[in-house]
Amino acid sequence: MALRTTLSMCATILAFGLAQAAPASAQERKMTVVSWGGGLQEAERVAIWQPYSKETGVRVLDDTWNGEFAKVKAQVEAKNVTWDMLLADLEHAIAGCELGLLVEIPDSILGDRSDYFPGMFHKCGVGSEVFAAIMAYDSGRLPPEWGGKIPTTIQDAFDTKTFPGKRGIRKRVKNFIEHSLMADGVAPDKIYEEIDKRKGYERFIAKAESMKKDLLFYDRNEQAIQLLGNGEVAFTSTISGRVYPANQEGKKFVIIWDGQLQAFQTIIIPKGPRQDEALKLAAYSLRPEVMGRYANVIPYGPSRKSALQYVDAKMLPNLATAPMNMANTKVVVRNEEWWADHIQEIQEKFNAWLSKF
Repeated sequence: MALRTTLSMCATILAFGLAQAAPASAQERKMTVVSWGGGLQEAERVAIWQPYSKETGVRVLDDTWNGEFAKVKAQVEAKNVTWDMLLADLEHAIAGCELGLLVEIPDSILGDRSDYFPGMFHKCGVGSEVFAAIMAYDSGRLPPEWGGKIPTTIQDAFDTKTFPGKRGIRKRVKNFIEHSLMADGVAPDKIYEEIDKRKGYERFIAKAESMKKDLLFYDRNEQAIQLLGNGEVAFTSTISGRVYPANQEGKKFVIIWDGQLQAFQTIIIPKGPRQDEALKLAAYSLRPEVMGRYANVIPYGPSRKSALQYVDAKMLPNLATAPMNMANTKVVVRNEEWWADHIQEIQEKFNAWLSKF
């Protein structure tokens, strides 16, 4: 009886010791990163997350979202964070930081700050890739009314007399107002100052009114390429990265890089149990060679200048941040902090104008 008791006690002690030791040696390291789905997320999976897992042993799961930041807020407040790192918009970093939901990004994961393109930093976020709102046309379907002339500037894209035809425009005041004001002669570095004068909005509406019969508004990003491809519009506003896949399928779309309106995908990290693990993945994502590898899969420009050396020569001309697309052109970095303060007011005014369209 004493022996059985002794053996039982030893077994219990041994089992307890093994249970305590197991997590240190066998517990799986994993985290969940969230992005926007589609080809973008597949490129991230292939170029960033899977290589990171192979290099570190951390299992990276992924999920999709559509910018619904309320889910992030609910997770943090409930102390049940399942989304450990998100690819988001800068406006999410701004709002999440103000609410105390996000981890502040330490300098230690960034590398050389001077290596980044302008506008990439926020206290609670860092730009990982650059895309641009641009105007594009179909060189395989040039209207005879153009008389063989080729548009090259943002002014050309909005000049309905020299280049007649419909313009596809998304039903959002963002991008449209910046492009319109640049086409109307406002200097790129004076755009938001001009709107702040209040007359800037009136100037924008006057420009839109002057070409009203040539505007065709769409709701979703993917419609832009469809409208251009089937000839319903002569120009369309769209995101730069959407043109390359269409051309890979046989289209002959041309981006007008002049007047490009740059914005960037922002890495944000909710406060949670795996935030340190998420910071390590963020640091990996920001390596120049990793950014270059990603840009070779999908045409979104690295946020670091040094990453361009890792981009294939054939892909480079498709990137917003490529030297040939930024030289001798008007470039605006979209001011998301300004928009955070003004979007509701200006979008409501624009919706009122659209309702009479």
